[in-house]
Amino acid sequence: MSEQSEITILLEVLKENYNHFRHVENERLWFTNIYAIIVGSIFTFVKEERVFIYSAIFLIFLSLLGLLMSLRLKADIEDFQQKIIAIATQLKVRDLCGLGAQKGFTIHFKLRDIFIYFYFCMLLFLIVTLITSLNLNWF
Repeated sequence: MSEQSEITILLEVLKENYNHFRHVENERLWFTNIYAIIVGSIFTFVKEERVFIYSAIFLIFLSLLGLLMSLRLKADIEDFQQKIIAIATQLKVRDLCGLGAQKGFTIHFKLRDIFIYFYFCMLLFLIVTLITSLNLNWF
């Protein structure tokens, strides 16, 4: 295989990995947007306690789904990021690749973890809200 055809193949693989990377991020953002609309609607329009309890149970499962999805998509994003960095390094354009740069406050944590924290906190909040609504007095 000639060097030019190898570069062409690597560029195509790099492009596909970037497209998958963006797709995964968009998928996560769309789910979070839909989740926020559902949560906001339930907290705004549900006034009856019995309906709220069923809604809270539904939101607990939806939050658990969001948490599991975020964990899975985080793994995908990190995999695509490693592949993109490896290909960019092989093509000697690593400095032009904007992935993996940690600046400012994000040195201490990764922003992609915010989705996991968000769904985990919502899950805890909804469980506590459900227990409080049912007057189980566990706390």
